[in-house]
Amino acid sequence: MANWFKDAVIYQIYPQSYYDTNADGIGDLNGIREKLGYIQSLGCNTVWLSPCFVSPFEDAGYDVMMNTRLDSPAMEKASMI
Repeated sequence: MANWFKDAVIYQIYPQSYYDTNADGIGDLNGIREKLGYIQSLGCNTVWLSPCFVSPFEDAGYDVMMNTRLDSPAMEKASMI
């Protein structure tokens, strides 16, 4: 298990610009969920989500302020349910 990454085929997603399921113009977690079958059909077995947590966005979102709360403009809290 320690070497899982050697055989990993990674699909990176920038959630804010991925698939939008509620037509607000911003990608959401439900959009990612809907496309998991497609991603798997490409041969990918790992998904890397770019930052989607609350951040001052001084480092493209990697400077996370709250790792327990999704960035509201990027992700709706309801989509976590």
